[in-house]
Amino acid sequence: MDYTISYNPATGKEIAKYQRNTKEEVIEAIKKSKAASKLWSQTPVKQRIKAIKNVQRYLIDNYKEVAKAICDDNGKLLIDSFVAEVFPAIMATSFYTKYAKKWLKPKNLKGNSILTFNKKAYMVYSPYGVIGIISPWNYPFSIPFSEVVMAILAGNGVILKVATETIHVGNILNKAFEAAKLPDGLFSYVNSSGPDTLDAFIEGSIDKIFFTGSVETGLKIQQAAAKKLIPTVLELGGNDAAIVLKDCDIDKATWGIIWGGYTNSGQSCGGAQRILVDKSIYDQFCEKIKEKVTNLRPPKVPYNETIGDADIGFITSKTQKETVIKQIVESIEKGAILYGISYLPEDLEKQILTEDERKDYIIKVRSSKSEALKFLNKLLQVNNNFLPAMVLTDIKEDMPIFNDEIFGPVIGITYFEDIEQAINMANDSKLGLTSSVWTSNIKEGKKIASKIEVGVVMINDHLMSHGLAHTPWGGVKLSGIGRTHGEDGFYEMLSKKVIISDSLTFAKKQLWWHPYSKIIWDGMVGAMKFLYHKSLKEKFDGLKKLFKLLNRFFEKN
Repeated sequence: MDYTISYNPATGKEIAKYQRNTKEEVIEAIKKSKAASKLWSQTPVKQRIKAIKNVQRYLIDNYKEVAKAICDDNGKLLIDSFVAEVFPAIMATSFYTKYAKKWLKPKNLKGNSILTFNKKAYMVYSPYGVIGIISPWNYPFSIPFSEVVMAILAGNGVILKVATETIHVGNILNKAFEAAKLPDGLFSYVNSSGPDTLDAFIEGSIDKIFFTGSVETGLKIQQAAAKKLIPTVLELGGNDAAIVLKDCDIDKATWGIIWGGYTNSGQSCGGAQRILVDKSIYDQFCEKIKEKVTNLRPPKVPYNETIGDADIGFITSKTQKETVIKQIVESIEKGAILYGISYLPEDLEKQILTEDERKDYIIKVRSSKSEALKFLNKLLQVNNNFLPAMVLTDIKEDMPIFNDEIFGPVIGITYFEDIEQAINMANDSKLGLTSSVWTSNIKEGKKIASKIEVGVVMINDHLMSHGLAHTPWGGVKLSGIGRTHGEDGFYEMLSKKVIISDSLTFAKKQLWWHPYSKIIWDGMVGAMKFLYHKSLKEKFDGLKKLFKLLNRFFEKN
């Protein structure tokens, strides 16, 4: 029997062990969900809302237990687990249960031509059937939670597969949805490998796939889904830019960018990574960042009880830690400077530094390229998933810090000469998820925001829009397709159908039906001239011909 073991990134200790599902079991879960969703789609919206509100009540009653589970399994601080995952989930539930009934109502589609005055059109919305959700490890609770809530409210069944790295959180999420008392089989949480899950989704003809994760995996899912034309929503990576103007509040901008870059240990696809600063304030900005980053506090034991006395948590996995270090090393080898760094937890200091080195290692690491690389190599070798917050300066386009997504606590800073250069630098990426503009001139900030090629731009903040349930979330370029969150995200859970009826029930024929005649030609040309020609004479002439055509409504043969 195959199992997935969940480990605490902070301690390395086993949290729990969960039995794996086979591909065949996932396919069977899809079949059951399809059957259950047919009945659920006919369930009154009021009843669906009640079910989801039960889930919300569970979270309110058990918020600390859920936050601790996220902290234990993912490595983020307890405060991050609550503020960025549990609380947004509770808020999102209120938002979606408030508007679901309104959004599910048919919508009238208004035309603007008197030629088709008798055609009444409206849009109706139907659930897809079964939604497959493959969610990531960086926000293992809040990302899938909102998607499941929207899918259930829309009348769908759901098959949820969470990341293997945070399988314990998946079980906690499953426990929360048990409070909804949904029909048997409607919602299934599966513990299976990524390839097995995808194969099962395709073979089981799931109705739509939502995926959050890497660009590489997203492209594989898109290619696999295309074989059966299964629609997808993909939220992929980002290496997001923050543009800092000379008129900004520097103290505010540095704190905001520090939060956007280092919350969740920098493991945020929408986090601040490439910091583009006006040249006139570049030195001042870098000094402020260095000073504040140096004072960011590492976690203390016991890690899942730390509230308010730490600022940086742990990297979720050893593999991810190694990847981040290698990206930073490559950037430094290509000329970037390790300009700022925060302190290590005391136990990690003792593991990799001598007593003498511990006295001044922050200064020493920043003193030269060789010292920086030596320090990073020590972090790479040690069996500990903590990485300090790091600041790189002198970053260039050929470095990972500029070109790639770095899923760790590091930001890179460079300067620009003018706004156009800043916009071009921000757009010089194959990714386009989020961005931010820091300025005291909101009007100018909005103007710049309109030129940045991303899905979300924030002014004087970064990243937190993911916690706003009413704002759509998603990117452009290789950052994905489709949207989650908000009204747009809700409609991603629904298929659309247009229904058109004829208000002239007494009419025997439509104006354009067979048999064709010159009267149809003349009447249609006349309609065009009456509606759109500038000349009054042509309009009047066209109207006369249109009147002749209207007799077609009453023709029996």
